Amino acid sequence: MKKILIILFFIAFVTGNCKATGNSFQTIYDSVIIGQLVPDINIGAIRNYEKSTAKISDFKGKLLILDFWNTTCTSCIAAMPEMERLQNKFNDKIQIILVTQSKDADINKLKTNIVRNNHLPSITEDTLLSRIFTYCTVPTHIWIDEKGLFNQKTIGFNTSARNIQAHLDGKDVKLSLKEDKMDFDFSVPTWLEGNGRQLQHLKYYSFIMERVTDAYKGGFRWERDPVTHRPYRIEILNQPILEMYKYAFNGDTSETFSPDNRLVMEVKNPGQYLIPDEPDLVDSWSTENAYVYDIKVPLERAPHIFDMMKQDLDRFFSLHGRIEKRKIKCLVLKRISNLDLLHTKGGRGSFRRADPLGTDLSIHNMPLETSIFHSLVWTNGKNPLPIINDTHYTANIDMEIHSEFSDIPSIRKELQAYGLDLVEEYRVIDMLVIRDDVKAIDKNRLTKIK
Repeated sequence: MKKILIILFFIAFVTGNCKATGNSFQTIYDSVIIGQLVPDINIGAIRNYEKSTAKISDFKGKLLILDFWNTTCTSCIAAMPEMERLQNKFNDKIQIILVTQSKDADINKLKTNIVRNNHLPSITEDTLLSRIFTYCTVPTHIWIDEKGLFNQKTIGFNTSARNIQAHLDGKDVKLSLKEDKMDFDFSVPTWLEGNGRQLQHLKYYSFIMERVTDAYKGGFRWERDPVTHRPYRIEILNQPILEMYKYAFNGDTSETFSPDNRLVMEVKNPGQYLIPDEPDLVDSWSTENAYVYDIKVPLERAPHIFDMMKQDLDRFFSLHGRIEKRKIKCLVLKRISNLDLLHTKGGRGSFRRADPLGTDLSIHNMPLETSIFHSLVWTNGKNPLPIINDTHYTANIDMEIHSEFSDIPSIRKELQAYGLDLVEEYRVIDMLVIRDDVKAIDKNRLTKIK
């Protein structure tokens, strides 16, 4: 029951009075803004007061608080005893008046005795104050200071003993301003409301869309913290699900899981995730299986953006992506000679290919890891055997290669001339494993990318 009441309170706050005040906006009285002198109007019939009518000037020298409410606002009604306690606490230094546009007949239908037992001055069926102090939701509290100036427009929670005492002590009290947009469009997502005028308040978002055919290209883009250089926004445009998972698990600096041979799929429908080998099928496949993903987080959350991305992908695609240790047959790049046949002779660092396939590669004064090993990994991503660097060689190298990197027997001969070799061995390595989101999977249907 407690959860239901909380939801009702929220709905009352959001929807309480918008229609009524919206219809009353055009009036012979102009609405006042904070800091202006409130017109000395006759506020009409008033109950629980020493006189049957009152004017704004009658409360000069006091902090006047108008508590706007209605019969559908349960939180407004629940707060009335607290408002009366505050009135008794501060006595003649303040005056709290309950104000509502609700009709007396509707008030009398309320089952609760809170309203009937309340002794605060009260104005019902109001048509004037709500025109001057325009609002769209309740509770709305209007503070008018001792000089008759419009001082605060805020939510009910801010009318507290602490804040009232601070005001009476002459402090510059700055309560949160309750800004009701009379033209707020509730029919669209908040971030689209008012042609995007709410975007300035957006702190965090993530969304997934189907393939966007209007975009002339796909790919990955990010925005970085200028201080830490960590990405706080990631945009992935028209990419397969697996590429999104690879990016999420590689993070910002690694490419470990980019080759397909570092990926294990344990799913019932692998065709949903694997790009067809036939070029003429790729476009139609992408229409069904490529997506857009976008996430933006506050700068302080940037270190966690990839974990948040993983969670989004798991939830939406009903998958579980995890890094697991697996014993896998690998091609291990090793040194086979005690002689150092790799060490650079110096000079300007360069890495030049004769063509994208890696034929006639010339390496001068470059790290082994980011030159020859990187080339081996990327040109053999479809090879069933992952390639592992076990050379422990940290110095820069010089090397000339005249074979296609995908031709493993030929490339081995080239490497052997530099005291290196690719050797098949079983190793326990990290693998990116993606499973269907089910408790048990039929082992006969498990599929591993080869």
